[in-house]
Amino acid sequence: MKSKFRKINRGLILSLLVILGIVAYYVVLGIKAAPEKRLMDETLTGFFQQLAPAYLVPDEYKGEDVSREDVEKLSAELETKFAPYFADTDSLNQFMEDNIIPTLESQTIYPTEEVTKAVCDYEKITEADIDGDTAVVKARAETSSEIQYYNVSYLEDGTIVKHPSGTSGGGSYTWETTISFTMQKVDGAWLITGYAGYWL
Repeated sequence: MKSKFRKINRGLILSLLVILGIVAYYVVLGIKAAPEKRLMDETLTGFFQQLAPAYLVPDEYKGEDVSREDVEKLSAELETKFAPYFADTDSLNQFMEDNIIPTLESQTIYPTEEVTKAVCDYEKITEADIDGDTAVVKARAETSSEIQYYNVSYLEDGTIVKHPSGTSGGGSYTWETTISFTMQKVDGAWLITGYAGYWL
């Protein structure tokens, strides 16, 4: 009977040691990852500060006399603001082409919408899968926007006439969203190489 209890005790002790080993492993991983997550947080804080304002087009870029060159100038100004948060030019250009430029064009040279309010408050990193100098990161943000949609017609003299689209012609939207990033460590800083998310 005693030997039976000894076997049970040995089994219990071994199980506890395995569990403690696993817990200790993840604690060590968390401690090692904490400084890296702080660096990622610095980059994402700056990035999100630029994100929402980029969707609000200044009044001087609205109207019949706005040209593609004007929009390209505005796009270049915004690109300069986002540049410090991206690891390379290709990643920055892809982000601009996929996210910022289409919204600029739809409010200027193809005025089918107007963003009148844009808020994207970064909350925190919810997940960070670090593999050496690369990482996949998920960040949560609280978003709020107001958008007016239009049907557009062009008169012979070039005048653009905008008519509210649909029954409401737009609306207000508020929700919490998670945006995914791929990041790379460059000269001690974690910078963005990819962006996958929808908030507006």
